[in-house]
Amino acid sequence: MPKYGLITENGDLLVNSKQLDGYKPIDFAKIPNFDQTTHFVEQGVATDNGDYISVEVEIKELPADLNDGAMDDGETL
Repeated sequence: MPKYGLITENGDLLVNSKQLDGYKPIDFAKIPNFDQTTHFVEQGVATDNGDYISVEVEIKELPADLNDGAMDDGETL
């Protein structure tokens, strides 16, 4: 996992395993317990806190399964 980052002017987080000029240590939020059958984790907002960058996580709900439960056998309708 990258240890250092730089937030660009447009808000993108650049990451590297080495501390390059302008890069700061990254503090990734801990992933809480969640139901993996109904939710997923997505990287949240990266915030510059002066000496380090914090990166939040977001727990999001999986979209509804529109399949009738049968496995897809590759046939076209």
